[in-house]
This record gives sequence, C-alpha cells and structure tokens, in this order.
Amino acid sequence: MGTPITLEATASSKLAVRFTASPETVCTVKDTTLTLVGAGTCNVKADQAGNTTFAAATQVSKDITVSNTATPMAQAALVVVPGASTLAPSATTGLSTTGGNGTGAVTYSITSGSCSISGTTLTAAASTGTCKISATKAADGSYSAATSSEVTVTVSTCITTATQQCYSFAEASMAISPFGADMASTVANDPKDSTNKVAKYDFKANTDGWAGGTVNPTGAATGNTANTVVTANFSTTKTATLRSYSPELGKAILLKFENADGSKTMEVKTNTTKRNEWETLTFDFAQATPAFDPAAIYNKVSIFPDFTINAPKSGGAATYYFDELKYPIGSSSGGTSGSTCTPSTSSNASTLVSFDTDCAAVTGFEGAEDSTVAADPVTSTNKVAKVVKSSSAQPWAGTTAYINTANKSIARIPFTSTATIMKLKVYVPAAGIVVRLKVEDASNDTKSVETEATTTQGNTWETLTFNFANQATGTAALNTSTTYNKASVFFKFGTSGANGGGGTFYFDDLTFGN
Repeated sequence: MGTPITLEATASSKLAVRFTASPETVCTVKDTTLTLVGAGTCNVKADQAGNTTFAAATQVSKDITVSNTATPMAQAALVVVPGASTLAPSATTGLSTTGGNGTGAVTYSITSGSCSISGTTLTAAASTGTCKISATKAADGSYSAATSSEVTVTVSTCITTATQQCYSFAEASMAISPFGADMASTVANDPKDSTNKVAKYDFKANTDGWAGGTVNPTGAATGNTANTVVTANFSTTKTATLRSYSPELGKAILLKFENADGSKTMEVKTNTTKRNEWETLTFDFAQATPAFDPAAIYNKVSIFPDFTINAPKSGGAATYYFDELKYPIGSSSGGTSGSTCTPSTSSNASTLVSFDTDCAAVTGFEGAEDSTVAADPVTSTNKVAKVVKSSSAQPWAGTTAYINTANKSIARIPFTSTATIMKLKVYVPAAGIVVRLKVEDASNDTKSVETEATTTQGNTWETLTFNFANQATGTAALNTSTTYNKASVFFKFGTSGANGGGGTFYFDDLTFGN
C-alpha cells in the first residue's frame, strides 16, 4: 500500500491507451501512474477508443492485490480436498487445498483417527473407520495464517468406483423395504461389531419362503422409485458379491436384480458355507435366470434369505445379516439411447471421458461454440478438448463433453455421501483461472450440481480436483439419488468475453474418484 506503479500498454494502432482503476478506496490512477491507497483488490482497465481509421480495441482488465503489511489481511476460506473421500485400509491418496491467499506453505494434520500424513500424501488406517484432516496455510508478509475446517475420510472395504457400486448400510438414508408375510428387515448393528451398521432380516416360522427385502438407499417410503439403486451392468463383469452372516450353513441366499416396475428381472442363488460368522458370497450372473438383457435398466435389487418357492422358510424363525453389496456398473449399462463407446483406458480406471476415443466429443454454447477435439498443445499425438471462448461470450459460456451422441451424456457418476470427488486435466494460459464443473441429469436439466476449482499454473497441464460436497454458491447441493450423467466445463466462469473472460483453453481425462 502506498506504492506507485507506472502502467504501460500499447495498441497495434499506435493510438493512446487510457487507464481507469477502481474502487477508489483501494487505488486511483492519473495518466499512467497508479497509486495504491488501501488494502483490497484493485481492478485496472485499459481502453483504446479508436478513431476514424481504427476501431476500438477490446478492453483489457487486470486485478492487483493490495495489502497493508502492518496489518495482515485474513485469508479466504481454506478448504482441504482429499483425492478420495473413501479409501480402502492402508490405501493412499493425495491432499490439496482450495482457497487461501498468499505465499505461505500449506501443512496437513490428522485431528482424529489413526490415518497418517507424509507431506501431501494421506495413508489410511489399517482398519476401517474414519479420520479427520485439516490444513494450515502459514502467514506471509500480507496475510495472517489460516486453518481449514475438518474434512472426514472414511476407511472402508466398500469402495464405489466408476465400474463398481458398493452399498454398505452405514449411510444415514439407507433402509430395507421388506415383503412377504411376517418378514421384518431393517438397518441394525453388526452382530460382531456394534460400531458397524448392516442389513438385518428377521422372519418367523411360517414366513413365506420367497419373503425378503429390497435395498432402499434413499429411505423413501413408497413408489417404484423408492428402492432404485445405481443401474447394474453385467455386460463384462458377471459377478456380484455380498457379505453374509447366517445362523446355518447350506442355506440358499437369492440375489435378484430388476427394473423399477418389475417387468424385467434376473436372479441367482448361492448357499452359505459358515454358521454365525461373516463370509463373502459370490453370485455368478452369467448363470442368471432369466439371462442378463443389455437393453434393460436393472436398478432395483432384493435379497432373499433362506429362499424357497411357495413354502415357509426351511429353517423356521431365524435372523440373517448382510453387508457390502458389490456389483458391476459402467457406461454400457442398459437403457441408454444413441451411440455409445467405452472411454480409453488410462492409469485411472474411473475415467469417464478421454478424447483418445473416436466417439468422445464436445459441444460449446453461449460463446464457446468453437469447441472441438484437437491436438494436445504439448503432445501433438494426443487428442484433447480445445475450447475457444470468444470476446462476445456470455459469463456462463461452456462446453459439454460426452460419449453418447443422442443425449450428450456420459456414464452415470456413482456419487455417494462419501464419494464426491471428480478430477479434470486442464491447460490454460495463466494461474488463478476459475474453472467450474457442472454435472446434471441428461434427461432433466433441472437436476444438477456445480462446483469450482482454480488453476495454479499456466501453459502446462495440471489436474484440478472438484469436490461436489462443496457446491458452488447459489447452486443446488449434491443429491446422491439423482442420475448425474452429463458434464459441462466452464473456463473463467462468471466473466464475459468482453470483460476478459475469453481465450483458448484445453481439457482432458474427466475422472471420478482417485
């Protein structure tokens, strides 16, 4: 503060450039001298008005951060962003932050739980549970130190990815919808570990042999959609697994997938091999009855303990427990219209869109219509998305990336309350550029969630992390029961092309989770 700055600008017309600055409480300008009079953000604009020969030039705008070193300013809110919010025991993930100001170093610490941190790497505990993490950004000459709020990372053997759905029963909204006479099913304590929640099925001596319970992730009470789950896809992977705790060995457990109205079904039985002990049962849907139909939408799943047809349960009154239902999902799930393709494989199996495939495409809107699949600006043999945001672009100009041409969609993104992270590689001209990522229901654009990240480098590829648990101000919160299968990217969101929001940007490899 108090530092005079000489401003310089040239125009190809050789005409004079005029400077303006605001707000006056932070900075003032006279001719080419900018004076910093208060702490805050000073916005400087340069204009060349043109004459009878030359048109006016596009306005150029720059922000300058002004500080009073005698009174350090408070930093913007600091947020910890783990690379994954759910980890397998002893697995690792990277840590980063968004927000904050200044040049102070960032350090991370465990506030509770038995995870560990080395630099920016978090290592999960060897056993299941949770750990809480916070970050501190040190003070510098302009800003005081800032500490983030805590972020929880869950350590679990039930991991959801882009190719596998896993339902445990620890979610607050999870319920079981029973059917059949004298069948009761609920979420209850694990008989071996009271800190763990599992599905509990109770029945009496005369309970129907076909009685069971339907997994209900949202806890909704009625209707076909009350019990819908992420759509199963047995096109490639043919098996599902379920942890079972049975009072007897040799009891038939039936797992059934169907569409929401029950008009398309498939089911598989397997037998328990242990008594009063947890075991993992495998269900081979290559042997399903009826067979898997790739055109069907299998988004309802039910568990039948001690299954028999048209008779009471074989063993009389009994209690069964189940946990960690795992089954395959993916972009080729049934019910998708239009052409589809499988994203190219990468080091991250959860890639949703990569432009090395022939059918990955983009479409721009509101001033970003010049969006194409083009050569990587660094490695010309690689294909990426290129976005040119024009000087007349709207503040909300953006680009949709897709692999299904009919509805411009991608695979359903398997969000849960603990799996909320997506990542995107970007190549932009400067650090400090705000990038917004929006995901929505391809069939209903009123259902969406948006969040932002800020670049830290220019003219090089970097991977941005987007945590949809922290939605952008003024946008809807994440709803894990919504089908999110459409994604759009916005560079310099909120800034029009006329006010400096234009430019050329690149992105690639949209992924879910680690």
